[in-house]
Amino acid sequence: MAAKNKASISIVEEGSGPQSPELYKQPEQAVDSGENANLLAGTIQGRSISGSGSNGYNATNTANENSPPTEEEPCTKKFKCLTATIIALLAVIVLMLVGYNSYLWTTELKSQHYSLNAIIGDASESEPFTFLLQINSTISSAAVTVTAMKPDLELKADVYQSISKPPEYTAILHKNLPKLTGKSRYNYNYLDGDQPVYLTPGSSLLYDVSISNNSGSTCPARLYLFNSQTTYDSFFPPDATIDPIDKSPCLFPDNGTWSFNITDSSAYYVAIAIDTGVSALGNVTVERIQYNTTGLQLDKQLTPANPSHAITTCDTGNGFLCTTQIDDTYLIVSVNKESLVDFQLKTFQVYGTLKIALFSLMLFLVVVLLILVIAIFVIAASMSCKSCNAKGSKR
Repeated sequence: MAAKNKASISIVEEGSGPQSPELYKQPEQAVDSGENANLLAGTIQGRSISGSGSNGYNATNTANENSPPTEEEPCTKKFKCLTATIIALLAVIVLMLVGYNSYLWTTELKSQHYSLNAIIGDASESEPFTFLLQINSTISSAAVTVTAMKPDLELKADVYQSISKPPEYTAILHKNLPKLTGKSRYNYNYLDGDQPVYLTPGSSLLYDVSISNNSGSTCPARLYLFNSQTTYDSFFPPDATIDPIDKSPCLFPDNGTWSFNITDSSAYYVAIAIDTGVSALGNVTVERIQYNTTGLQLDKQLTPANPSHAITTCDTGNGFLCTTQIDDTYLIVSVNKESLVDFQLKTFQVYGTLKIALFSLMLFLVVVLLILVIAIFVIAASMSCKSCNAKGSKR
């Protein structure tokens, strides 16, 4: 006991404050050596802290600062961690949606543009000449521009719009063709020279040719059909490559009849190739289908000063998605002179079964994922708050 008291006295003397006389007078009052050591340690700790502190800090303040964290701190950290996780999950989902939407808008859900050019009419006097364009429900807008093939002609073009195909009528034209003899390639058009004839779908060109074959040729004559002046002109040079859209079989003395059936509106040229020692004398009958515009409502009358007209097929779509059911639309252009017609067509961004399905899937995923994220956040936050409240009530 004396040794321990001496150790206590020497340690206290090293402190900066005055010595406590109670440590010398009654050391035997301590209950035992362990309690005395604890008291001494507390005294040393308190004097040491008070001596080295500043601005009024004491042992009580230090003990509070070094005390273990309460139950509220880990609960708050847990809630913050959960919030950060939910935000990160939401950010990933948003990025996925943005990527998916970007793919749809740049590939699947974008408007398509189409151009269509056609020559309407010819040099004959059988006006008017009509052109029919069927616009299906995928087209949001169509623009038509009519230009006269010869600027000195006074152009008059009427544009009609109908929800049903207009009635047709047939004009019959007939012409005898000159006799051709000798190996060569000749024009064989209904109109004189190299002038084409304008025909619409359902029309036909019926040739009846009498062949005289004095050379025993295996292919005395053959007819060729063209719908382009370029390919028609390239037919005539000897040994040139022939690129017709249709041709007849070889014509013989006992079989010189052939009919070209027309499937597209265009200006058509016909030529004939005759072999050596062969002559041909024929005629052509043109069955020209025209569209009857009587009773149709005139949409626009075009002139050289105002040659263009545009229509929209859906008033509520704005080029994106038509919210009402639309049927096919028919545009009928009627001209009095040979003209070049240019159509510019634009589709809806969303049309057809596939695109509507993709668009619906995109909206469904956006709604479902947002609801899912909100639900997860609410449930997790609720569970975290309940856990914090339970721990607080236990304290």
